[in-house]
Amino acid sequence: MNLIVYNDFVRKCFYSLKFVFYFIMSFKTIIIIFLVLLVLGLYYIPDATKEIISVTGHVTKEAAGEIYEQVKESDVPEKILEKIEEKINKENSYDLSLCKGSADCFTGKIDYVVDGDTLDVNGVRIRLALVNTPETGESGFNEAKQFTKNLCAIGSSALVDEDDKQTTGSYGRTVAVVYCGDYNLNEELLKYNHAQILPYFCDKSEFNNEDWAVKFGC
Repeated sequence: MNLIVYNDFVRKCFYSLKFVFYFIMSFKTIIIIFLVLLVLGLYYIPDATKEIISVTGHVTKEAAGEIYEQVKESDVPEKILEKIEEKINKENSYDLSLCKGSADCFTGKIDYVVDGDTLDVNGVRIRLALVNTPETGESGFNEAKQFTKNLCAIGSSALVDEDDKQTTGSYGRTVAVVYCGDYNLNEELLKYNHAQILPYFCDKSEFNNEDWAVKFGC
């Protein structure tokens, strides 16, 4: 009789332990699934955010486009959204004291990069003042064009300051200094040896007395 009671007790203990084991395994599975979903969520949000704010460090709201709206509608914390908007707004605003003289000075979206010293902003073709990069087929052409595309990415914002002394333009292009974010594209091309100064135009340009122009040969 005692043996039967003992066996019954062992059997109940076994089933109890079995139940606890399955419960723990099920709970563990739930935890694993939750962690996987959490990791996927954390992975997705930074990628979307990064695409908004990492185009050479600046981007327009237009360039952010659907991604910005997608992140905005998701469960991203309010503080992150505020930082994204703050970054976008900051990069779309330029200090207008950068504008020299009285000729046209405007901000807009970069539509296209033709080559190292020519690009389109708001549909206006811009020829950089005082600098000259290699032409198609010449050594350094691809490098200069890629440098400009990296510094002034398509879809990002730029400030264009037209040269007061060359308002008639050059072959239908507006001659200007272009700022992309915190960088003067004209100066940066010279600094990194992707362009040369054009001495012939030094006395024909409003920017001939700028520090960068003097430094590189004007």
